[in-house]
Amino acid sequence: MRWMLVLLVLALMPLSVRAQQRTAITAQEYQVPSASAKDGSPLMLAVSEKYQEGRDPNVQAASGRIVLLTHGSSFSGQVGVDVQVPGVPPEQSFSLMDQLALRGYDVWTLAYQNYGRSDHHDCGLCVTTEAAARDIEAVAQFIRRLRNVDRLHLIAWSWGAQAGGLVAQRHPDWVNQLVLNAPILDLQEGAPPSEQFRTNNEAGLTRVFHPTTQVPEVVQAFLQAALQWDLQPPNGVLVDWRTDPMKMNPSQLTMPVLVIYGADDVITPLSGPNVYPFFRDLAATNKKFVVVPNAGHSLFMEQPRERWYQEVLLHLEAGNAPLPDRTR
Repeated sequence: MRWMLVLLVLALMPLSVRAQQRTAITAQEYQVPSASAKDGSPLMLAVSEKYQEGRDPNVQAASGRIVLLTHGSSFSGQVGVDVQVPGVPPEQSFSLMDQLALRGYDVWTLAYQNYGRSDHHDCGLCVTTEAAARDIEAVAQFIRRLRNVDRLHLIAWSWGAQAGGLVAQRHPDWVNQLVLNAPILDLQEGAPPSEQFRTNNEAGLTRVFHPTTQVPEVVQAFLQAALQWDLQPPNGVLVDWRTDPMKMNPSQLTMPVLVIYGADDVITPLSGPNVYPFFRDLAATNKKFVVVPNAGHSLFMEQPRERWYQEVLLHLEAGNAPLPDRTR
């Protein structure tokens, strides 16, 4: 399978070497309907798409190269997986969306209700794991219909792994390859909040980065975006996290699963009591557990990110079909 070998070689090439003649990226913004977790009324979700200029996203999707990225509890997808550092060219970008787009993927992310540029309402406690899962379902349905595909890859990060995992177990026919990136599996210390919203600050947000392998320019770009778009995230997730965080059932996840952590993650530490039992109980016959040394919670934006990309791209490519020559 020559096409597979070519793609694997590309996946393993360092980011700094992967400059291509065609590095421009097309970005699209959408408003996708969902339902308010407060009262069921209609609202709109901010959804973003990126793919490499000159490629046909319908062809990419038909080959399996379509991926949805979920976000965690403190900031929206556009903030967390599309960090833009001034002066950094696309081929060296710290944006997960950019890097996957340059590798031939049609890449999507979203902001759940009450996050980022999505519609907001006054019930922050209503935005629970279940509410986020329903928003992911709405966006996945929109993408599947727009691109006329049955399945997509799902990379679910942090608390978004619980919400994304719920979607995967409810709709296994929607998900091609599943990546659980630094998934929250264990109780967080502290009493569940009674306030609807909390206020983000630099000290709390910076904890998602490794103290010694973070990239200062990335941290500053991330902080600027997070404090602009997600200053006051909803607290429903913290109620779940501090009372009953395990919403997905590993015994119902049958698609190929990659679980990947940073070795020094302080948000979702490897020492958590549910980490090993969760992996052990995964129903998937094709499953892999990876620990990236010297990495934290935002490992795909840190210095060891090469290892993260190698593992994730190998996992995704196993679910893809050959692209026609004209689209490679």
